[in-house]
This record gives sequence, C-alpha cells and structure tokens, in this order.
Amino acid sequence: MLSVVKLLSGDFEFIRVVDLDCSNGKVYFEEVRVISNNDRILCELDEKIYK
Repeated sequence: MLSVVKLLSGDFEFIRVVDLDCSNGKVYFEEVRVISNNDRILCELDEKIYK
C-alpha cells in the first residue's frame, strides 16, 4: 500500500521511495520516518494533517 506525503517543513527519511513529484513537493513512498519532530513540522499523510 503506497502513501503520499507532502512536505511542508522538517526533516524526513524515506524508505523505499517509489516516485517523486517535485512540482508539488509530494513523495510517494512505502515507509517514512520523521527525523526531527517539533511543532514546526507539518506533514500531510493520507489526507490527514499531523503536527
């Protein structure tokens, strides 16, 4: 099952990246891990907003 993440800020480490869409900043991936976790990181993951 693939997921899509839109990077707004913060540091992420992607595992098994499937495709990159640099025009809108989206990454299609199978696994992702947030490296730095603070209140400035916003991640749109599967149409949900994580802070």
